[in-house]
Amino acid sequence: MAAILKRSVIAVVCAGLAACLLSACETQPLQKATQGLALEGPLAPAPSRTWADAAQDVNDYRIGGWGLVAMPAMQAYLNGLYRQLKSQGGHPEWPGEVYVLADTSLKSNATPAGNIYLSLGWLQSIESEDEIFALLAHEFGHIYLGHHIVYDVSNAGDAASRLAAIGIALADKTSNAAGLNGVYAIGALRSVAASTLVPAWKRSVEEEADRFGATLSLRANYSYPSGFKTVLERISSYDAIQREQVNKASNEAERLQREASLSAVAERARQAKGDTKDVTGLQAGVSNLEVKLNAAMFDAGAAIKRALSSAASLAQETHEDADTREEKLTKAVVPALAGRSRSSTRTAPWEAIKNEIGTAEILAHYALLPKVEEALSRNAYAEALKTATVAASGRTSNDAWPLSLLRTATLLAKPGTSVSALDKRQFSAAERSWQYASIVIKEAAQSNRENARVLWEQQFNYFQKAPALWPEVIGLYRRSGYLNEARAMANTCALTLANYRDACIVNAQTDEEKRAIAAASEQKAKELADQLAGKLKLK
Repeated sequence: MAAILKRSVIAVVCAGLAACLLSACETQPLQKATQGLALEGPLAPAPSRTWADAAQDVNDYRIGGWGLVAMPAMQAYLNGLYRQLKSQGGHPEWPGEVYVLADTSLKSNATPAGNIYLSLGWLQSIESEDEIFALLAHEFGHIYLGHHIVYDVSNAGDAASRLAAIGIALADKTSNAAGLNGVYAIGALRSVAASTLVPAWKRSVEEEADRFGATLSLRANYSYPSGFKTVLERISSYDAIQREQVNKASNEAERLQREASLSAVAERARQAKGDTKDVTGLQAGVSNLEVKLNAAMFDAGAAIKRALSSAASLAQETHEDADTREEKLTKAVVPALAGRSRSSTRTAPWEAIKNEIGTAEILAHYALLPKVEEALSRNAYAEALKTATVAASGRTSNDAWPLSLLRTATLLAKPGTSVSALDKRQFSAAERSWQYASIVIKEAAQSNRENARVLWEQQFNYFQKAPALWPEVIGLYRRSGYLNEARAMANTCALTLANYRDACIVNAQTDEEKRAIAAASEQKAKELADQLAGKLKLK
């Protein structure tokens, strides 16, 4: 009876968790995509929401990568468009601003704080106000429609699994029967939800944001072909280039691995013969056969790995490919455009802001950074230093990414030169980067752990002790020998920062503790395997 009770608890909890994850996209008050776009009449009401902390939200983006770029004129222009979108949506009072990411790829994101983040890559590539308005309208669509709830559901799944673990532990108390712990089944269910169900939901909300954004763009008389359509075409071209680069890198890695594998086979054959000369005769034939068999096995394994990776990527992809999105959106837009005069492309406002003296200088300096990286890859250190000096000057003299490349080029072109003055420039900047700070902290810790500690505590405070930084700072304390501080901070994190609890705890553990935990986990896995084998009557 107890065993039946345990199985019932597990079944109910698993079913409840699955229902929570699968039904969320049906029960949340999201505006559903329609077959066409209504350019007249009121918009569907926005769902109620609680705004996330704005300061913490911005700090989260300052921490990632090379942080944010201070572009006052450009940001004022972008926020003017954003205010227009809020008014169109009927909520001019909503919070949120537009920020620029120090990233030359094509990235954009909207957050539950109402903020929109655009990469420098977009600002460098876009050619009209129609495009930038379309991009902002799409991101505002996520905010208006409450799409950030997808992340809350993901977090709820984590909370549900913890509650389920407690329930199953209580069920275990009532049973002496051996069996697989249901927590493992729930863990697997959460994994499926995180890798497949939630991304599939996110694909559907991308389509909704496209339609909503296109609606606002057309209502504001922006051109669809020059706006949304062009944006999606840019994404398609960018994605194709990225896939080509990834495939090229993957193929090169496979080639090197294959050569290493076959070289190892040949070396074993030479060692088996007793000398280092090439083998001949029968041994050569056997060796060559072994090489060919290994090559065939390696190639087959690589093909299977690629197929599995491709299938997993498709399942986990959060956006449909841009071509599909463009095709669907155009099909919805065309009926709405019937009888309307074609809007002219608004290039003048966009060209004016890009040519504004401060904005133009910032964009030009960041455009130099790939040239610095290319020169460094060729070991042309003097050339890299010269270009980096220009990139890290004027309005970008304190920016983290240009400074980091100037720092690297200086150390390589002029070994032994102090770069402390460059570090001081970044640590007094209006926009700082944790990534830059990490480089300096790592170097300082090698010679003076107290100085390193002062530095990371200063930077931690600058970023207002953002939750995302806690695991890393805990790791700095532990690796530098401040074990008590690391453990105390990890305890605080575990009690107050649910999303970072596990990372904080792991980063506070010593190598010896991690080995002990790994050994215990391995033993537990063996016990579970033995139990399963017993149930299946396997030897």
